[in-house]
Amino acid sequence: MANSGVNARFKNDPGKDLAARVRLNQQRMIVDARFWRCYRTLHFIAHRVLGGSERAEEAIGSCLRVVSRHPRRFEHEGEFHGWLLRVLIDEALALLHESVPAPAPKVLCEPTPSQAFRTNDGSDGKGDNRTDDQQRVSLEFSMALE
Repeated sequence: MANSGVNARFKNDPGKDLAARVRLNQQRMIVDARFWRCYRTLHFIAHRVLGGSERAEEAIGSCLRVVSRHPRRFEHEGEFHGWLLRVLIDEALALLHESVPAPAPKVLCEPTPSQAFRTNDGSDGKGDNRTDDQQRVSLEFSMALE
């Protein structure tokens, strides 16, 4: 009688949930075993990309977290190895990108004081500050529009 209340409360079959969890754990164990077989190659590549053993270990740990969270099934070891290397390179480049400071933006259009527009007559800057060339171009442009 006590079991009837438990069965009424849980509509899912507990055997299905247990089987799914066992399959997921088995798949994760297989992924971990494959990962550790590739460890030396992963360390070599991460060391070459990042230039240091400590940073390489950080990238490998990050790669392991990503791979463990999203295990995939591959029939062949080569497919898994390629995917694993791509994940490692992405993680290593992300670490490298975080460590490099962003360059300060450059203003390409800012004129230097010698390039500022001035008139040839030495005006005080309150009136028309265009140069003679600018006035000529403006006049030619207005005549072309007429």
